[in-house]
Order: sequence, then C-alpha cells, then structure tokens
Amino acid sequence: MVSRGNDNSIAAGQVLFTGSSVVLKARPPSPDREIELALGGNYVYKDEAAYGATDEMSYMGSPKGSKSSKYRYLAMDCPAWEEAAIYVKEGEDNDKFYSHPNDKRSKLAYAILHHHGYNLVCLLVCVGLLFLTLFEEPAAIDPQQRQNETGGENNNSNRVIAGIEILMLLFLAAYLFLIMLWMGPLNYVKRFRTMLMTLFLLTLFLDALVVLIMARPHVRVVRALRPLFLIDTYLMFEVRRVIRQILLCLKRIADVLILLMFLLVFYSLIGYLSYSEVNLSYFSSLNQTILSMFILFTTANSPDVILEAYSQSNWAPVFYMVFLITTLYLGSNLLLPVVYSKFRDTEKEKFKKLFVHKREALRRAYAVLAGPNGIEFHEFLLFLQEYRPRTPEWQVMCMFKALQGDPNDPHSSLTLQQFYNFYSVTNCHWKLERHVKVHWFSRLPKHIRTALEALSRLVEWQWFNPIINCILLSDILFLLITMSQVEYPSGRYDAMLDVAPVFFFYISVYYLEITLKLLSSGLVAYFSVFWNIFDLVIVSISFLAHIIAVSGNPSVIFLGPLRIFRILFHKKRYRRILNVMLALMPRLVTIGLLLFVEYYCFAIIGMEFLRGRVYEGCCTGAYYGVAQYYKESLDSNSSNLFYLNNFDNVARSFVTLFELMVVNNWYITMEGFASQSSSPHLTRLFFMFFYICTLVTITVAISFMVDAFVFNVEAISEGRQQNDQANSPDDYDVQNVTKAVRLLKEDIVKLRYEVAYYDQAQPRGRFNRFIKRKRRIDLHSISDDLCYQGHRVNTREDIYMSIYRSSLIAWAQEFDEDRQLSLQPQSRHNSHDKLWRIATCLLAVVKYIVE
Repeated sequence: MVSRGNDNSIAAGQVLFTGSSVVLKARPPSPDREIELALGGNYVYKDEAAYGATDEMSYMGSPKGSKSSKYRYLAMDCPAWEEAAIYVKEGEDNDKFYSHPNDKRSKLAYAILHHHGYNLVCLLVCVGLLFLTLFEEPAAIDPQQRQNETGGENNNSNRVIAGIEILMLLFLAAYLFLIMLWMGPLNYVKRFRTMLMTLFLLTLFLDALVVLIMARPHVRVVRALRPLFLIDTYLMFEVRRVIRQILLCLKRIADVLILLMFLLVFYSLIGYLSYSEVNLSYFSSLNQTILSMFILFTTANSPDVILEAYSQSNWAPVFYMVFLITTLYLGSNLLLPVVYSKFRDTEKEKFKKLFVHKREALRRAYAVLAGPNGIEFHEFLLFLQEYRPRTPEWQVMCMFKALQGDPNDPHSSLTLQQFYNFYSVTNCHWKLERHVKVHWFSRLPKHIRTALEALSRLVEWQWFNPIINCILLSDILFLLITMSQVEYPSGRYDAMLDVAPVFFFYISVYYLEITLKLLSSGLVAYFSVFWNIFDLVIVSISFLAHIIAVSGNPSVIFLGPLRIFRILFHKKRYRRILNVMLALMPRLVTIGLLLFVEYYCFAIIGMEFLRGRVYEGCCTGAYYGVAQYYKESLDSNSSNLFYLNNFDNVARSFVTLFELMVVNNWYITMEGFASQSSSPHLTRLFFMFFYICTLVTITVAISFMVDAFVFNVEAISEGRQQNDQANSPDDYDVQNVTKAVRLLKEDIVKLRYEVAYYDQAQPRGRFNRFIKRKRRIDLHSISDDLCYQGHRVNTREDIYMSIYRSSLIAWAQEFDEDRQLSLQPQSRHNSHDKLWRIATCLLAVVKYIVE
C-alpha cells in the first residue's frame, strides 16, 4: 500500500482522493530534505505496474508489512488503513472476525450499523415502539368507559396506532437486512440471535397486521416481545452483558431454587399434618399450606401465619422459627454467594476472551499497516483518520508518542508489542503540561496580583478547610435543634422566620468560601472540578429555598437542608466513596433498564389477562380474609384502597409490580386477583413467578455491584502500591488514567508537513474536516519541545487489567504461542492421525451398540 522509495525523479504531481484515504499520484518535492527523510517517504503512488506485479499475492499469504499485500489492497480499492480501522473497531465492539466486511456492500452496511447517529435512531425507534403501549388498549381507554363506546372512532385510532407500529417494524426489518448485508446470508442464518430476532419481528408484524385489518385489538401477549428489540440495539450492549451473565449463572441459580422449593414442600407437609385442625385460616388444605409457607418465606404474613397455632400449642413457634432460619436466612442468602462465585468466574473468563479478541484484532491491523520497520507515523496518521476522523494531527502524534517505546526518538516506528496498547490511548484528552504552576492573575497589575496571591495563600492554609468544616458542623447541629423544636405543621413557618438570619449567615460564609476559591484558582480551573460545581449548586439551591420561604411561600423549605451535603465535599474519604458510586453508576443504569424490561413484559401479560378484575367491593371469597382491604367504605383510608393496585393501564401496572417487588402485603394483591379469576392457580403462579424473577434479578444485581465495588477497592490498593514515594497513598484517583508524552522539535516539523498535505488533499467529510481544523493548534508558533498529559476515565477494563496483571502475561504468551502454531503448516501425518482417532471412536461406538 505504501511506497517507501526515495525516488527523486518523480515530479510534483496531482493529489487524488479515493475512498476515504489520501492518494498521491506523485510525491511533491519537499521544501527540506531533512523533513523528507523524517517523513520516511510514506505516500501512496498510483502505480499500475505494481498492481500487476502483485495481483497474484494474497494478503494472508504474504509476509507482514510487505508491499505486495498493501498494493493488492489498493488494487481492490481497499486502503490498508481503512482495513486496519475496521479490524480495530471489530476488536473494540467484540464483533467476530468471520463477519468481517470484504466488499463495498458489506462495508457500507457495516459503516451504517456502526454510525452513532443511526444507532441513536434505532434506539429511539425501539423506545417509541414501547411507548405505543400508552396509546393502545387497554392503556389509553378506561375499562369501564370502553363498555359504553360505540367503537367507530376507537377503531380508527386502533388502525392509526397499528400503522405506526408497522412502520417502526419495517425500520427494524431494514436494520436486520443491513446486518445480513454486513455478515452475509450464511453467517446471518447461522447466528442464533439474528434468527431469533427475525422470528420475533415476523410475529409482531403479523400481530399488528391483524389489528390493522380487523380494526380492533385482540389478546396481544406478543407485545411483551417488544423490549427484546431495545436490548438488541447496539447501544444496549451492557444490558445484554448482564442477561448473558444471568444465563450463565442460571444452572447454579436453578440448583439453589430447587433446594428452596424442596424445603418449602417439606415444611408445608409438616405444617399441614401438624396444624390443619388448629389453624384453618392458613393450613386448611395442602395447597393453601404450600401457598401460606411461600408467603411466609417472603415474610409478608409474618407472624399472622402462626398465631392461631401458637394459641393452641407453645411449640408452634419452634416450627415457625426453624422454617425461617433454614429457608430465609440460610437458603435465600446462599443464593448470593453461589451466584457471586459463578459471576466472578464468568467475568474473568469473559475478560480473557475480550483480551484475546482485542489482541487478535490489533495483530491483524498491524499486519495490514506495518512495514519492514513497523508502523511509521504517516501510516498511523492515515489509520487514525479512518478510525477517529475528527482527531487533530497533534493529538495523533501524542498517541503515537505514548505508544512508542523510546519517546525521544523521532524516527522510531511502532512494533507489534507497542501497538497492542492502542486501546489504552484512544480516549485520552490531551492537555499541555505546565511544570511550573502559573496563576491566572500572573499578568495583572502588581497591587491586584499581590492581593490575589494573599487570598491564594489563605485558601491553601492548612487550617482553612478545618475551620470551614467546624462551621459546617455547627450549621448542621443548629438546623437539627431548630427543626426538632418545631410543632409540624403549624409552627414551621414561624420558626423559619425566627432563625432566618442565622441561616443566611451560614450561607453567606459558604458563598465567601466559594468566592475565595474562585479568585484563587480562576474561573476555568474552578469549574473544571466536579465537586466545586456540586458545592455551588447545593448552596445556591439552599439560598433560593430560604429566600422563597421567607417571602411567604414555605412549600420549598424542604430544599433548605440540602446544604448539609457539603460535608461530602469537604471530607476526602466521603468523596472517594462517592467516586466509587459514580464509577458504579453505569452498572446501576444497566440494572434499572433490565428491571424496566422485566416490568414491561409482566405488565403486558397482566393487562391482557387481569385488567378490570379488582374494584372496590370485590374479592368476597378470597383467602386470608383479604376482602376487607377491598370493601366499599365512605371513609377512604389505606386499609381499603388495595383496588388501586391493578393492571388497568401501563402506569398502574408498573406501580402494582413495584409494590409486589417490595413484598410487603403482596399476598393481598395476589389473592384479590386470584379470587376474581377463573384460573386462580395460574394467577397465583403469575405473581409467584414474578417474585422469583425479581429475586434472581436483584441477586445478580447485588453480585454485579459487589463485584464492581470490590474491584474498585482492589484497584485503589493496587494503585497505591504502584505510587512512588513522591505521592502519598491518598493521591491515587481510581477514576482517572494519566499518560505523559513529549513532542520534540522534529515532531512539530513533521506535523507541519503532514497538515499541509492533508489540507491539500481535501478528504471527504466536510463536517469532520471542520471539527478537526477547529481542534488544531498553531504549529508555526511553536519553537520548543512540548509536554502533554493525556487524561481519561478509568474503565472496567483498566480495573480488570490492574487486578489480573499476573494473568495477563500468561494469556499474552498463550496467545502468541497459539498464533505461531497456527502459522505452521500442518503435516499430512497429523491429518492421518486425526482420521485414525475419528475411526477409532466410530468403531468403539459400533462395538458398544452391538454389545
């Protein structure tokens, strides 16, 4: 792909642009021969003779970095850096290499499917498909009102909603069609996930088509499949990861659940045989006994379930306590360590696979890009233009220097071992490093600079923060003492008026502290720290709340005590805990999305089969006397309003499911629906299955969080051990990764030359080119070496690499050995040995069948 000759006979020629790469028909003469040598002559020549000379050579068969393989890519209209960018993207997204795009059509489909705008549109379409439930029956129309409607106008609305759903499903069908173009029909059919989504899409399409034709809804349980398309989108990869972990842990989870069910049945038999005559409310039959013991396992009917038997026998509580100890405190708590142990094993195995997959992707990209001496900067720059088009050239140089083994050598290239660290530098934000601290007010007049230097010394004084902490603690104590003396609600407003000057005094002190820090560090430096913004926001909210309350509107007075959260800002250990919580926030969002999907599926099923079943005055024949919670009464109180927990629409369904997940008095809701249903046992199974699903989900979520928290703590301890003596252990930040590079004068000259020819080529993508030029720096004004620091957020992969540091070396050696063995040609003798082993196995099977 790249010609490295120093052919001075080539005249200044024309700059061409093919695909998304810069192609020079002939190299223009450089203004300086030293710059020419520094660049290494890394430009592409449009040489038809070279095409013909290397057309028969294949890529995988030619040695790494050979010109023949790269010329072949150019002849196929497949630039080397574009091919390498696809490989690196496949490693980042964990895409299998068998689906690697090989022609223009597959590459176009791949580019569309991995475009952020298209993925966002797919996400919005899937969310819109879910929100159609808000306008479909039974969500949009009240069940009692539905009986009085004629149906004409309602039929038209059903057709409109069904038409919108069909349009959304057609968009998803186009999405699956692009996947087929990318992977190829054979790989598409072999992939279980794509075939399953195709089947679900056809099912939903036929369901919507029936509604469009008949103009009235039927039993549409298949709507519960809609969240699966949301999970299948590109941006929901973390949710798919959690579901994959649940499926991998499902065997161990099933073992624990079977053990719990066995104990439940065992204790139910004992309870039925012992208390069926003395406790008719809970043990009148074996079915009711099993149901009562299951409810007792959730502690919803404790201690009511045993009180009647306790009144007849003093030994009854022994049965009650032994059951709860063995099932609730031992059996259910056994689920967490079992799931966590399996979870951690699968996490390590998954991380190993991802590590090996990324290493293989980088190895393939290196084979495409590298020359005899490795990857030179020009090739790395063109590769980054494909992988990250908006990255300016000086940041590409920072990445290149960060990957280099010897940063002081401007002529060095990247080796394979150095290129393996590529993913660690791609997301870094590079800033100029200043070895000497320069205050923002250093250029102001002397008298102003002197005053600001005094303020800066005051802020950096060792007793400044302790004094502020003492004032903050006194504010908290004063607030608690004042509010404890208020007789709610009558004396609340008068008490606020009496102590308003004191509150304003504390807020004034806080604003004074913020002003001092702002003048000391400067506007940009102050607001670049998250905790400073947090501090300013909560103080401002508290100040506005007191202003509004004193002016006559006490409705927002609850916002006043927000200022006590400043203690999280001033205490470093609290900030560390919050930093860990912020690091865990993506996992919390993932668990929340998974619970939303679970709620949606059960809400659809509940609305289809249980809507309109409970109402005020129903459930007269229910178990456990729950009819009293549904009776009609003129005095509305919480004891007779359980009919509000229903499945009449989506909103109430979600509220009902959340109350069931909390399990407090959940059996009242279950028995209310069971008494009104024609299949009470199936109704109870629906509620019990929801409880088991939420139990498993919450257990996996806790395992997920414990694993992340433990890994963050281990990463902190590992980072403290790696700090040198110049840094104290408290200086380690688990959230940030820092890399330092030094750009020499020769690097700056090289950048000038590259930027000049990049602008001359005028590559495609006007918006990307505009963004890149806005991010550039003035290279002509630089005369000295520059030091840059790259900062990025610490990811889960960084934490795993820190914890599994010793295992990574063994995994890398194993990977290299496997690749060396795969390159060695297999002898005919080995193939004969495989055939002999297969024949031996077949003879053993035949012998076993005959005998």
